[in-house]
Amino acid sequence: MPDRQQINDRFERIAGQYDRHAALEQEVCRRLLERASFNRRTPERILDLGCATGQASEALKRAFRKAQVISLDASRAMLARLRKRSSLLRPLKPVCADISALPISSRSADLVFSNLASFWCADPSALFSEFRRVLKPDGMLLFSTLAPGTFSELDEAWSGVESAVDFPVFPDLLEIGDAFMAAGFSEPVMDTDHIVLS
Repeated sequence: MPDRQQINDRFERIAGQYDRHAALEQEVCRRLLERASFNRRTPERILDLGCATGQASEALKRAFRKAQVISLDASRAMLARLRKRSSLLRPLKPVCADISALPISSRSADLVFSNLASFWCADPSALFSEFRRVLKPDGMLLFSTLAPGTFSELDEAWSGVESAVDFPVFPDLLEIGDAFMAAGFSEPVMDTDHIVLS
């Protein structure tokens, strides 16, 4: 993976076009948002970590009108796009920060939502510990990531090229489950969706 500054620079450059080209992120987000209805109680504070332009933040605010939605991303350009989704009646609170070092009080969030952002972090175990730290004891985490086999078609297509591109290897479901348990989560429910984009 490129270093954190390179990643941030890329997101700064693509923020204006992100929504037009983020079909996978939007589909995974939609599926993850459906699971928010399984929350045992109505959340008062929601964290959208790695929020990008705020698609999930906007939907979460619509679903939970009385909740404070804090939208956190490391890219200022992405947060500028998020501000356009915020309104007087449905305000979103943008925070520019690294999701692996959250400037959020411990045990303050009822719902932590993170869509396809964790694989940008160098230390997923530390990230999961941060998720657990900010979550209330009876809170809910909704999280998505990429799995082994992601980009396999691209990897195969590039394999015959002399200067082959290295594609990242993503952890499997058992590794992720073990990391969540090590971070102090109980009863993680995990499933896998196979999505093919043409």
